[in-house]
Amino acid sequence: MKFIYKKSLNSSDYFLIAINLIPIWGVWFLNWDAKMIFIVYCLESLIAGFYTIIKIWITFLFSKNQKENGANISIKKTILKALFFTGFFCFHFGLFVFVQLSIFLGVIEFGSKETISVFQLLFHLPKYIPFYAQLLLLSFFISYGLDLLKNFIANDKYKNASIAMVMMSPYKRIFIQQFLVIFGAFSLLFDKDGKILIIIFVFLKIIADVFIDYKLSLKALSKD
Repeated sequence: MKFIYKKSLNSSDYFLIAINLIPIWGVWFLNWDAKMIFIVYCLESLIAGFYTIIKIWITFLFSKNQKENGANISIKKTILKALFFTGFFCFHFGLFVFVQLSIFLGVIEFGSKETISVFQLLFHLPKYIPFYAQLLLLSFFISYGLDLLKNFIANDKYKNASIAMVMMSPYKRIFIQQFLVIFGAFSLLFDKDGKILIIIFVFLKIIADVFIDYKLSLKALSKD
């Protein structure tokens, strides 16, 4: 697949770049654990999925494409369809993230050299990741929220959105991101402090998250 890059960036893109650069400073100068940064990047997938669910409901309720024969779909039918697609997305995307997290957690070790499960991590998050990692996770949550408001709601993109494009939107980025996360996890077995690795990883992640125009890339692929 040939990737097409954005011609210009918006404020949300610059904000996301700034957030992604924070871990480099933390690992190099504040003695942050690189493993914790990679856990945050894994959990970022869940944040992307959460906001995708919000987009699914907004699309079903307000998109002009959600019409049947020029008439509005009944509220009851709209809610039922939204529930079905939400359930399908949660299962499919959730399974994908679960497998990725399981692989990552199976590779790394925590301070006590214990191996934890995905559910242990999710239900006892403050126990396993330090405060700086929690703040970074919160920053990503805010960033995705701003992107939703600015690039989906404020510019009226939701009015012409299709449910298929909304549901596929997190996969394009997450496939690349999770490949990088797992690669980084295995690399930590050889680069214990992760200082060099975090620079390479963040650089590649910024390209994947910010600079690639996935919509145009997919259109170009469909024409080939």
